[in-house]
Amino acid sequence: MSGCEPVSPQVAGQDRIFATGDIALIEYQPLPQVAQLAIQTGRHAGRQIARLMAGQPTQPFRYHAKGIMATIGRRSAVVELPHGVQIHGTLAWLFWLGLHRFYLLGGRNRLSTLLNLSYR
Repeated sequence: MSGCEPVSPQVAGQDRIFATGDIALIEYQPLPQVAQLAIQTGRHAGRQIARLMAGQPTQPFRYHAKGIMATIGRRSAVVELPHGVQIHGTLAWLFWLGLHRFYLLGGRNRLSTLLNLSYR
């Protein structure tokens, strides 16, 4: 998906209105409804608003797929990395756990989440 043509998250017919995340529908180029898309379109919309305020033209959005992860039970998960690499089972669950722990804010949150998820 990262090689797709660039598109715009602007609402059709509206120069100053953007749709991001699950509410956005980009015709002719369906994109996955995942958190990464919401984060990327939200950041892009913010940059485009700043460009409009500076009198500059907007730039198209291009989605960069970073992979997909899902936990499906105790010590069981699926991970699909870019370029089709797939991992499943306990190794994928450890990968999922590590990535989620990395993105949590604050050392205390990381430690308590790690302990809670490990216990469960």
